Amino acid sequence: MVADNNPPQTPDSGQQGQGSAPQWGPPPVGGQPQQNTGAHQPQQNPGAHQPQQNTGAYQPQQNTGAYQPQQNTGAYQPQQNTGAYQPQQGATPPSAPQSGGAYSPPVNGGSYPAQPVGGTYPTTGAYPAGGGGYGATPPGGPSGPKRPDNPNKKKIILFSALAGALVLLLIIGAVVVNVVNSSVYGPDATVRSYLSAIANGDASAANKLADPGVEDEQAALLTDDVFGEASAFIENPKVTGSRVSGDLATVRVSYNLDGTAYDGSIELSKAGKQGLFFDSWKIDSPLVGDLPVYVSGSSADTTEAAINGTTVAFGDEYSLPAYPAVYTVGAPGNDFFSAEEQSYAVATGSRASYDGVTLEVAPTDALTAAVQEAVDAHLDECATSTELNPEGCNLRLTWYSDFSSVDKVTYKITTYPTVEVDEYGSYFDATGGSYTADVTGTTYEGAKGTLPFGLEDEWGITGKIVIDGDTVTIEDTY
Repeated sequence: MVADNNPPQTPDSGQQGQGSAPQWGPPPVGGQPQQNTGAHQPQQNPGAHQPQQNTGAYQPQQNTGAYQPQQNTGAYQPQQNTGAYQPQQGATPPSAPQSGGAYSPPVNGGSYPAQPVGGTYPTTGAYPAGGGGYGATPPGGPSGPKRPDNPNKKKIILFSALAGALVLLLIIGAVVVNVVNSSVYGPDATVRSYLSAIANGDASAANKLADPGVEDEQAALLTDDVFGEASAFIENPKVTGSRVSGDLATVRVSYNLDGTAYDGSIELSKAGKQGLFFDSWKIDSPLVGDLPVYVSGSSADTTEAAINGTTVAFGDEYSLPAYPAVYTVGAPGNDFFSAEEQSYAVATGSRASYDGVTLEVAPTDALTAAVQEAVDAHLDECATSTELNPEGCNLRLTWYSDFSSVDKVTYKITTYPTVEVDEYGSYFDATGGSYTADVTGTTYEGAKGTLPFGLEDEWGITGKIVIDGDTVTIEDTY
């Protein structure tokens, strides 16, 4: 009895495909697996490893950075994995094997290729990320699905732009404030305004910008009446340099006056703010020079001179502060003295002159006439006296040769003495006068009587001349 070496054919327990049962048997001669056109196709495993084409032995797939399945030219071709199960065209679901052929086990000894040592297939790069199968392009491109836009992104960009614009505006504002503070409100600007007032002969404006810091009697030349009448003012005033150290500043200036270039420096200090942001500067050292005047040919008490037509008393110092300008110096503004007028440039810096003006004055006939009038009036007052030798009148009588006592005297001026003024206009000498005097008294015999006395062309007085403006008086007469 011949043994049957073929295994029994047993139908699969699942659903049959196309009305026929699968066939089991040994592989055909030659070790080539039989093409299975109706047998069970294994279901694609999404997200798992898909073996490459089996050509008889295990061939690892080359990895170029992401897994790419090789083209299947005869073996099983995996479906494109889009993340969900996709059945192959013309195939039935894997729950039931297809009919039409026997089951063909894998080649190479009847089993699937063994896994590489270590339990994983070798790769040269990482498998692609994502939840789909190998070879699938994730939604949104190779990098995966796009993240939804951040709803606050536009606000962040807007706020960032506004913040950047604000910072830029602050920087620009700081630069503008700095430039305006320096050019319009800085120490240089204050000095330029000051120089402009001096160049215009405006003493009032200059005094507001810089307090001269002198007493009223010393500020006689720092007025519009005197300074404003100068024959020449400064020209082309400039700021040549400045140095700021904290709250202090020094500004160097230059100007032309009467054809000569002069220089100077002005000290300033901060005096708070103006306009909220800008510095206010105060001039501490005014731009003034000195005008010394020495009056020659007059009494020591006469220190007056006409400056630009205004009579000014120079006092014991013989000098007064003045703004840079050309001043006209002459005799006091009256008719009592005469002098040749002189021009003097008051300036500052290394080229300024400090010689001053020596004013040669001489008394005029008008002074002599004024003194004569004062002498006559004084002598008239003397003549009203009823006493012997009234003070300051030089009325001397020799009554003691005739009277033991005098009761009264009656004076009468017959000729006034003639006045002569000294070369300085300080003193006078009046001579050649005549007067009479009736003396009533008791004689040595004890009788009452009246006798005439007097001087003829020999009477006179001497005294000091006092000039106060247009008024002339005399004192210290004898």
